Amino acid sequence: ATKGSPTCLAKILGIYQVTSKHLKGGKESKMDVLVMENLLFRRNLTRLYDLKGSSRSRYNPDSSGSNKVLLDQNLIEAMLTSPIFVGNKAKRLLERAVWNDTSFLASIDVMDYSLLVGIDEEKHEVVLGIIDFMRQYTWDKHLETWVKASGFLWW
Repeated sequence: ATKGSPTCLAKILGIYQVTSKHLKGGKESKMDVLVMENLLFRRNLTRLYDLKGSSRSRYNPDSSGSNKVLLDQNLIEAMLTSPIFVGNKAKRLLERAVWNDTSFLASIDVMDYSLLVGIDEEKHEVVLGIIDFMRQYTWDKHLETWVKASGFLWW
């Protein structure tokens, strides 16, 4: 990406390796942890969407209650009664940022990510960012996705 280009990628604040030692047996386990900015900090969101650009299995039937994350089909349904209005300048900036980000992610073989969209109706603001973009789409990821979808496991 060019310096100064608009982006929606959530900022990575740090990558850490955490080691824990179990009290019984002394077995150690390591976990890599990625810390990203909290796009929702100090926001009072009335709707929150995790969008992947697909309608297949992307509907949350339980949309009641606070902190419910809605999906692509929920957004399509909501646009009929509660559309999200964005000014022309903001729309062009958003389109440019998404184009930049998705082109960059595709160039490094990252194909699995989400656009997080939050609506703050009180402040009339839309908060968004591209999240979960740290894994390349490799054959093992493709296999994992297929196994989860089919419920089939072989040795």
